[in-house]
Amino acid sequence: MNNKNKTKWLVTLTFGILMAVPTMISYAGVTGKKAVAFGAMNATGPGVKSGDGVEQKQQNHVLQGIAVDVSYDVTRFSLPTGARNLIVVEGFARNSKTAQSGAKPENLHNKVRVIAYHRDSDNAPWVARVKSLGVMGWGGMSNHRFEGSGITPIGLFKMGTAFGRKEAMEGFSKNYVKIDPQAKSQYWSKRTNRLENNANTLLQDGEKLWASGFAGIYDYVIDSGFNVNNANGDGSALFLHCTYPGKATTGGCVAIDPQAMIAIEKMYATGDSYIAQAPFGQFEGIYSAYNETGKMPQGTFSETSQQLDDVQTEIQW
Repeated sequence: MNNKNKTKWLVTLTFGILMAVPTMISYAGVTGKKAVAFGAMNATGPGVKSGDGVEQKQQNHVLQGIAVDVSYDVTRFSLPTGARNLIVVEGFARNSKTAQSGAKPENLHNKVRVIAYHRDSDNAPWVARVKSLGVMGWGGMSNHRFEGSGITPIGLFKMGTAFGRKEAMEGFSKNYVKIDPQAKSQYWSKRTNRLENNANTLLQDGEKLWASGFAGIYDYVIDSGFNVNNANGDGSALFLHCTYPGKATTGGCVAIDPQAMIAIEKMYATGDSYIAQAPFGQFEGIYSAYNETGKMPQGTFSETSQQLDDVQTEIQW
């Protein structure tokens, strides 16, 4: 190679490196910023406290969305064509004594970690878009739920009706149902496990969605799709809804940060949405558990003693 060609080759190589550096720095900067914001939630690191059981290895899914460390592999969930959103709920240690009253918000028990993923097509990767701390039922998580047990059902379900006591925001589904507290006609039927209308309040055989006791909690709600036809006494009215100050547990629903709930309502509008619920580290039995009737999977699941510290809400939607 003569001196002239050698000089030309060095200039070209140097230019290529300089063009690549800003991209690498930008990517590293964004990723690093997210890692600092959330910390590394390893089984024995920040975010998760070690329990007495077998330590579960967590999967690190860092796509172009929110950085998350979790106890499942989001790529393994088997979902029907058209699935665009997947909300994954990891259940942590429970304490039935926190049922309904007297519970402190800072209690380490009955907490869940909720990550909402989105993909643009069936072949596109799942991207974490919403992360939130939440609470589950006072009965913990189980695949043997029954009416009144306070259990949050384990399983993989297609989410149903989106509704709420507050007006729909821009980006919400066109099918979002606004609950009118003044009309007192909308309720969630215990018989059909669906939202229904009846002006005669005496004939409303389920949760009266207009009742003042649901203010705040039911500002924004999506039906989890559990037990679609309310068979076998497994229970009804299991939702993803908003948390409420001072209430550290639910009757079986999953409750999350209201801002995270708003973002998930907007994600829901983009296509079919599913929710996967299982105790920390025990998702193996539900990766392929989806069924159209919203039944709980068979198999053996056990309560975890893992405790979860606070989780900072992050939204990229």
